[in-house]
Amino acid sequence: MEYRLTETRIPQNVIAVKDCVDDFAAEKWARDWATVNGKTDEYSLERVGGGFSAVTFKTVGGQWYVMRR
Repeated sequence: MEYRLTETRIPQNVIAVKDCVDDFAAEKWARDWATVNGKTDEYSLERVGGGFSAVTFKTVGGQWYVMRR
């Protein structure tokens, strides 16, 4: 399944796309991607075609988390 990571404030701005075997693998990919490449504190993660949506965010302490919507 294909997942895309977008800027939450600018949803049409696709940052990265990846094929993952399931939603859990996509969550791990999004968190890992944001940890290394994140330039803002929040990104949206969606499965192309719908059915899954989450937000990837950075806490004040610097940790990245994924929370399903």
